[in-house]
Order: sequence, then structure tokens, then C-alpha cells
Amino acid sequence: MRELSIVRSLLALSAASSVIVAGCSCSSGVDPNADSGRAMDAAVDAARVHIDGNGFDVNPPDPDAFPGFDGNGFDVNPPPPDAFADDTNIETGLVSIDTGSIDGNGFDVGPPGCFMATCQGHQYQCGNCIDDDGDGLIDSRDPDCLGPCGNNEAGFDPLIPGISLTNCSADCFYDQDGGSGNDTCMYDYRCDPLSPDIDPARPTRCAYDASRVGTSMCPPTQTTTCHSVCGPLTPNGCDCFGCCEITPGSGSYVFVGSIPDPGVAPCSPATLTNPASCRPCNPVADCLNTCEHCELCFGRSTLPADCFPPPPVDAAVPNDANIPDATFPDGGHPDAYVPPVDANVPPVDANVPLRCQFGRQPCGLPTDPACPAGEYCITGCCQFFG
Repeated sequence: MRELSIVRSLLALSAASSVIVAGCSCSSGVDPNADSGRAMDAAVDAARVHIDGNGFDVNPPDPDAFPGFDGNGFDVNPPPPDAFADDTNIETGLVSIDTGSIDGNGFDVGPPGCFMATCQGHQYQCGNCIDDDGDGLIDSRDPDCLGPCGNNEAGFDPLIPGISLTNCSADCFYDQDGGSGNDTCMYDYRCDPLSPDIDPARPTRCAYDASRVGTSMCPPTQTTTCHSVCGPLTPNGCDCFGCCEITPGSGSYVFVGSIPDPGVAPCSPATLTNPASCRPCNPVADCLNTCEHCELCFGRSTLPADCFPPPPVDAAVPNDANIPDATFPDGGHPDAYVPPVDANVPPVDANVPLRCQFGRQPCGLPTDPACPAGEYCITGCCQFFG
């Protein structure tokens, strides 16, 4: 009986052991259900997309509802297309901070090189890094813009709010304020026999008045302050008061602030030769910024070939191939002979006029570098405009 009891106990232990073994391979330390567990994790991962069974992201991201972010909050997608896609038309020398284009993450990605320009603290169309008239040209790349103090990319008239061009008198045409005064530039359009500032609706307004010529309203010379303040803002080919030469050397000038005839397009690059749009004018010689041979100007966007002469040939650095050297090779001593400095560097061609004076950086051609931040490209030269 005792032996039978022992046998029964052994059989019971064997059965219990079989139950345990069925649920766990204890001798090997390997979970036979691990594969099924990973399969379950994979199913979970498929539902969650980004997280595997170990908590790591091994799957590609879903299509992103917020371009630029994956499901884990990390940016792995490229930003959406830039609204300013044509970099050839991008203004490259403006002033202040660029807010041109925002990608899906809230970062500014374009247009490259464009910095918003303020005009005496005011923001206008010609300095906002936006193609306001939809012609594919932005700010100073748009020939309608003669500087950041223009609130109109569809014509030369600056259209600055609060400024009226109907009072006949003027100061610097290219700054933020009108009338006569604060920059000490003084002119009255009634001093021009061509009466460029007439209003077709009121033909006698701003008509020529010979009695004003030579008076304080139309002095023969402008002040030093006028020259120093307005001169740098005046485009090549124009005077201080908006009278600009249609093409260099033509002798034909138009007032870019002209009031057009009713139903006629405003004064713009497309209407320069139409006197019903752009009134003829006589420039004020004392503050006329003439267009020189190698300058970009009002009415000229390319330069003659002779403004880009080939560089002179360099005679090269003298070599020391035929000069005896007593110390090399002689078992490792350094070469005691030092070649002379190149004395044959080609000089700057003194016969080629500079595109910009006073060390200003050239701009405006496709091969020109961008103007530094804080400057604006005015007819081919970077100009600080605060």
C-alpha cells in the first residue's frame, strides 16, 4: 500500500509538471508565446502606425494632415511648395524682416533673400516682399517700384495714403511725405512750361506760371541738405521731383506722378511714350541724377558689353625651378628658398567706369549678389534706406 501511494504521488507530480511545461518552457528561459506577443504588438503597431512593440517608431509616417510633422511630432516631411517659387524674380536687397512665405511648421522658407523694407517707419507695397500686382516681379525687381516709398506696383505714382499731388508744390518725390519742405528740396510744377502736373479734370490747375521761375518756389539750385537727403534716393536718369528720362540719351523726359486722362492707363513702364498717361516734363538740372554709360537706370535694365571687359592676363607667380637650393635635398633639411610674392597681379582697369559710386554695391542684374540686409536696390546700386 505504501508503495502504491508513492507511485500515485509521483504520477500526480508528473501531471502537474506537464501542466506547467505546457504554459512555460522553464528550462530554456524562452517564452514560447513571444512570437504571438510580437504579432499582437505588430497588430497594435499597424493601428498606431508609428510605434512598434518595443515603443520605437519603425514604420513610415502616415500621410500628414499638417504638412511638415509626422505622427510623433517630429518634422520629417518637406515643407509645402513656396508661394514665391520663381527665385529669379525675387528681390534681393531690401530692409527689415522677411515674412514672405510660411511652411507647414510656421517657419519662413521664402522668398530667399527678400527683406521687407520700411519707408520712414511705414510699410508699403514696394517693400513688402509680395508680388502685389501679380506680374511675377517683387518690389525692386518690379520696374514700377522706384524705391520702398511706393505703395503701388502697377504704376509709378507712389499712391502713398495722405499724400496729395494736387497742390503743385513738391519736395523729394521718392520719400514718404509730399508737399514742400522737410528735406529742403523745393519745386513747383508750375515752373515747367510743359505743365506736367496738370489735372485733365481741371486744366488750369498747376498750369505753367512764368512768374514763379527763379523764386524761392523754384530756386535755380537746391540746398546741400536736399542733395544729401534726396540725392541717394533718386533713381539714375531722374531728378529729385519725379521727372525721368524715358531711355538714356533720348532727351525725352516724363513726370512719373502724372495724372492720366480719363479712361487712360496710368503712367507705367508700358505707357511711357503715351503723353495721355505720362506727361512730358523738363528735369530740374541741379538735382538731376544723370544716367551714366555703365549704370542701370530708369528705362535701362541691361548694360553695354564694354562694361564687362575680360580681365587682363596674369603673368603668373615666378617659380624657383632654376634657382639652386643648397639645402634640399640633403637628407631632410627644409627648403630654405621661399618663392617671391606675385608682383604680376592684374590691376583694376581704370578705364572701365564703376557701376556705383562711393563704394556702394552693384545690384539689379541676374549675376549680381544680393544687397546686404538694411539696403534696397535702386536702379542698380544698393542704397541704405532707413
